[in-house]
Amino acid sequence: MGVLLALGRLGRFRPIRWFCAIYIEIATTVPVLLLIYLMLFGLPQLGINVPVLWKLAIPLVFSNSAVFAEIVRAGIKSLPRGQAEAALSLGLSGAQTTIFVVLPQALRNIAPSLLSQFVSLLKDTTLGYIVAFTELLYRGQLLTSYLQQLIPTYIVITAIYLVVSGSLTAVASRLQKRPRRKAAAPTDTTVVPTLGHSAAAIR
Repeated sequence: MGVLLALGRLGRFRPIRWFCAIYIEIATTVPVLLLIYLMLFGLPQLGINVPVLWKLAIPLVFSNSAVFAEIVRAGIKSLPRGQAEAALSLGLSGAQTTIFVVLPQALRNIAPSLLSQFVSLLKDTTLGYIVAFTELLYRGQLLTSYLQQLIPTYIVITAIYLVVSGSLTAVASRLQKRPRRKAAAPTDTTVVPTLGHSAAAIR
């Protein structure tokens, strides 16, 4: 959804561009917690019942897709214009240029930012305890009430989040520091004798 929203906001069709812009502005402004409460208490009053998983998944998708869209859009706009112009001059259509030339380079450049946002998304899943979804934190609360071991349980939960989030953060940092591969320019290894050496050889 983030990629589609980014492409829609950068597209030529004004209605789609406006829709994507409005969607992103609303999704980045409204807190995720408020969206979860709307799913939890608002939909039942309208006679709409959704599974517990979707009461958490829909707000997270709605909010994070807008953030991903802005990251992807920034990655696309950071590319030199000559990339797309070269692809178009070779006979590729606009869609082919976007899919095969622009998006692969943009996604590779913004990979650290995407991973950082995935870490934030992972931490937002802890809001699942509000809708009684059995994610890690809610399961820890159940274990605490059953085993009566508050501190050890939450220490284990914290360690799990540290390992998972820390691994993603480490990968993001490594991608950020990774030097970009530069195409090596072809070099001619043929030794051309200079005029002085040639004269010395003749003598």
